[in-house]
Amino acid sequence: MIARKACLVAAAIALAAPASARADGQLSMRGVYYKEKATRIVQPMIDTRLDVGDNGILEGHVLIDAITSASVAAGTAQGVFEEQRYELGLVYTHDLGVARVGGGGRVSYEPDYMSTFGKLHADIDFADKNTVLGFDAAFGHDDVGRIVMGLDRTSTRMDVGTLTTYLGAVTLTQILSPNAIAHLTYDVTSLKGDQANPYRLVDSLKPGPDGIPIQITEPETHPDERLRQAIAGQLRYFIEPTETTLVAGYRYYLDDWGLRAHTPDVRVIQQAGDSIDLTLRYRFHFQTAADFYRPSYPSLDGLEYYTRDAKLSRLTTHTIEFRVGTLLGALGVPGNLADARAEVIVEYIAQSSSFGNAGVAHVALTVPFEY
Repeated sequence: MIARKACLVAAAIALAAPASARADGQLSMRGVYYKEKATRIVQPMIDTRLDVGDNGILEGHVLIDAITSASVAAGTAQGVFEEQRYELGLVYTHDLGVARVGGGGRVSYEPDYMSTFGKLHADIDFADKNTVLGFDAAFGHDDVGRIVMGLDRTSTRMDVGTLTTYLGAVTLTQILSPNAIAHLTYDVTSLKGDQANPYRLVDSLKPGPDGIPIQITEPETHPDERLRQAIAGQLRYFIEPTETTLVAGYRYYLDDWGLRAHTPDVRVIQQAGDSIDLTLRYRFHFQTAADFYRPSYPSLDGLEYYTRDAKLSRLTTHTIEFRVGTLLGALGVPGNLADARAEVIVEYIAQSSSFGNAGVAHVALTVPFEY
C-alpha cells in the first residue's frame, strides 16, 4: 500500500535511508517512444536494485536506443540515419550511518561512438537527518567517429577524435517542516575535445566565376573546450487534507559558448486512494543562442567556429506531461504481483526549433522481490 504522504516522504527516504523496507530488491522494465518531425527513438530499459548485506545497495541498468532520423546530417545518400546504442551501468552505495558513499560507471556503444563514464558520490547527514549535503565527482571519456558509406554500400568507421568530461556537483537538501522539503544543487562540467557533429554540414556562399556566388558546404566546427554551470532549486509541499503534493523548481544554466537558459518547472501530484497517484506537469525552457551560431552564413571567411545545430540556437520549449501510477493490486491483480507498480507517462513538447514539436510515451512496470 502506498502511504498517504508517499509523494513527499519518498523523496526524504531516498535521501536519508537507501534500504527498502518492502523488499530486498526490485526489477523495473521500461519502454520509451519519442517522435518528432524527423526523428524517432524507441528505448527499452531494464533497471534493477538489490540489497547487498545490511548496508549496501547495488543498482544497475541496461538499455537500447533504436534511433531513426531523416536528416541531411545522416551522412548517407538517402539522408536517413538508423542506429542502435547500447548502454550498461552499475552503481554501488554503502550506508555508514551518518553518511552514504558510493560509486559506479556506465558504458555505451554505438557504431560511431563509444562512451565510458565513472562517478563517485557521498551524502552526509546533519541535524538529525533534517539536512543532507551531497557531493558528486565524475569523469567521462568518449571516442568520436564517423560512419562513411562506400559506393559498394559497405560502411567504414573513421576516427574523428576524443572528448573528455569532468563533472562536479554539490547538493543541499533541507526538511523545512513535516510537509515541506527544499532542494538546491550547483554543478559544473568541463568538456575538452571534439564536440561538433561529424555529419553536420554548414551552407555558405563564396565568389565564383564572373563574381557569381556559388554555394559551398563545410563541416561544422565547435570550440574544443566548454565550461557549463547550472544552479537548480526545488520545493516540495504536501497538502494533507487533499493528499496533494505541489512541486516547484527552477534551473539557471550558463556556459562560455554564450548560452543562457531559464527552466521553471511545476508539478501537481494527487493521491487517488491508497494505490493510485496522478501527476500533471508543466515545464518551460528558454535559452539564448551560442555566440557562433547563425541561422545561415553568407560567408565563412574569417570565422573560426560555425554551426547550424538547432540545440545551440535561440530556443523555447513548452512541455506538458501527464502521469498515472498504480499498484497492480488496485487493478485486481492478486498474489505477489499485487505490490508491483505500473506507470504510464505521456508528454507533448512544443519547441520553436527546426526539430518541430515532439511526443513521448513511457510505460513502466516495477516488481519488488525477495531473494
